[in-house]
Amino acid sequence: MDSSVYNVYHKEIVSWNRDEKVTRETFEKAMILVENLLKQEKETPEKSAGNQKEKHDKLTPEKCAAKLRKQLKEMKGHTVHDFSQRRHPRQSICQSEESKSLPSTFNERQCQKAFSVWNASNEPLMKDEIDFLLDVMRRCRTDTLEEIEEFLKDFSENGKLFRGMDKKGYCAIHYAAERNDDDAIGIIDILLEHGAEINDQTSDGMTVLHIACKNGKGELVEYCLSKDANLLNMEDRTGFNAALFAVFHGQIAILNILRRKRDLKIKSDKTDMNILHSACQSGKMNTFIEILNEYPDLKRDTDIEERNILHYVVKGGKIEILDILLKDAWALEKLDQDSKNSGTVLQITCLYGHVEMCRTLISKYPNMLHVRNSEGLHAIHFAAVGGNLEVMRLLKEILNKMIEEYLEFVVEERKSDILQLACIYRKNEMWKFIAKEFPNLLLKRDHDGWCMTHVAARCNNWDVLKMILEPKGGFASIPHMLGWNEKDNLNRTALHVAGLYGNLEVCQYMVCTFPEIIHERDIDGCLACTLAANGGNFEAFCLLFEKSLDNINENDKSNIISAAGKSNNQKMMEEITTKYNNLQSGERVLNVADNHQNMLTSAPSLNTTLETTF
Repeated sequence: MDSSVYNVYHKEIVSWNRDEKVTRETFEKAMILVENLLKQEKETPEKSAGNQKEKHDKLTPEKCAAKLRKQLKEMKGHTVHDFSQRRHPRQSICQSEESKSLPSTFNERQCQKAFSVWNASNEPLMKDEIDFLLDVMRRCRTDTLEEIEEFLKDFSENGKLFRGMDKKGYCAIHYAAERNDDDAIGIIDILLEHGAEINDQTSDGMTVLHIACKNGKGELVEYCLSKDANLLNMEDRTGFNAALFAVFHGQIAILNILRRKRDLKIKSDKTDMNILHSACQSGKMNTFIEILNEYPDLKRDTDIEERNILHYVVKGGKIEILDILLKDAWALEKLDQDSKNSGTVLQITCLYGHVEMCRTLISKYPNMLHVRNSEGLHAIHFAAVGGNLEVMRLLKEILNKMIEEYLEFVVEERKSDILQLACIYRKNEMWKFIAKEFPNLLLKRDHDGWCMTHVAARCNNWDVLKMILEPKGGFASIPHMLGWNEKDNLNRTALHVAGLYGNLEVCQYMVCTFPEIIHERDIDGCLACTLAANGGNFEAFCLLFEKSLDNINENDKSNIISAAGKSNNQKMMEEITTKYNNLQSGERVLNVADNHQNMLTSAPSLNTTLETTF
């Protein structure tokens, strides 16, 4: 099959994941879908009957993309995690479907699986080929043009080898483009002769042209455009094109080179972000002034998420840019404007931890402090997620007793609070501060009986668990403080929850520190290892199973097999039955999983420079 088909699958799955903010489990299911589609194409017989083969030959990349999009759309909204409808399973906290304005806790590194599937589909390389390619990549970073010419002079193959990516998501040609000397273009020429493509993209969607714009390399920019004019408006995974890269990095000279091309686009097709937005987000004053003078009408534009220029300014944190814009009456009217999925101007300021900008906004426009966004979220909730203690202290000082009104919030009839947010987003210093200032939040339970130990176990935050459960954590002296054996309405402990979500670190901590917890059973009589069989982390299951051997009965064995069979990890059943061949299969209706699992993996960095999702 043409590699363009693999390429289009790769791009579709990455775009879908980013746009839909899917759960980890949904993403895994989507990857299985892609693998099956690739397998179907590979298994199509080469010697098919005339009509069938003719039909298969007409399967263009565009048709493949449409086919995948249709199946992804049909999958949206499905729930595949419950074992039973006997009782309403517990929903998760701050699901992506519930809160659009808070940043996703989905780890962007999950996307790497999409790239690895795509690369693996392109005929996996042998070990010696991988070693050779990695050596070429190293040489593209360090060797001279002459040394690389000498190294490759006897290498006659002209194929796809040089289009392979490393773990960083770079091809050899991208490392050559990052060089700061005059050899870059010559090395790229050599790589192109051996099968690389000038429009090859990194795992983040960056091209050689993007790298050249970012680094201010005018000759390389002109070289790229001479090789392929279509590079001019190609976008990376976040929607950044060449013009946006140049402006964000303050490369006005590069922008002037790009502007010689009449068809240059100064805003993103994907996000509607324009170059003035990019200048504001970067916080580069000189770039902002030049773009504003050249394109004054851009300041009134909004992007696809209805973010206006002020949202980009406060993300960048340059207070001088904000002062310039707020001299216009139209900008003042935009101060309290909520975006679709990002929050208000003050909320974004709190999220990114710009203390002085936050102080200035509140002092000049005090009413902003009491504004909630369309989801009912307040600035203090964004401060908890951002993790900047100075911002939180400022809000606490100004709000004084009124802060009690904002500690908790409700999204889609589900309660949460700022302590849970800090735990979920792994802002542990913020969590400690909030817990000491508002200790009553430590004892809160939701309508499913989940307390802070369950939340910490769910999002794999064992540092918070240690602070809660160990004397040295500083909270053990609080009256009626939480213990290791706290149970929810389904009689599940933190260990049950950690096993269900495959969080190995929490499992290790709990069984080593509180060994008695391994004996606890939930309302269905399930040990934690039974839920771990469904969780899909084989290492976590083995740990809990072997710790539970003295308690395992025949019903448990049957339940474990049943749970493993319904796991999203398709290899779970095989691995369990191979290692523990004395387990017997059986049927029993279990209620061991959440109806809706969310993205409570480790949170991404909130200050990723080119991240356009606020």
